[in-house]
Amino acid sequence: MLEKISPALCQVDSSSEALGNATYSDVETLVPFIADAQVDDAVRVNWLGRLFADIQDDDPPYIESLGEHWGELCVSH
Repeated sequence: MLEKISPALCQVDSSSEALGNATYSDVETLVPFIADAQVDDAVRVNWLGRLFADIQDDDPPYIESLGEHWGELCVSH
């Protein structure tokens, strides 16, 4: 879902900031699930690579707050 938010919303008028608030809430909700997922290190590295690319391409910046959780996402179980 996080990979698709910005591309899906980039053409939508977000002048009310409602989309930004909603996507911020989505990031806050999904980060613990991603961080707690019991997956192999190779899978997590793949996820992180994809999410990092998505943060870099995030325009308008809907998922930029994901970077604030990077340490939590990089956890290894």
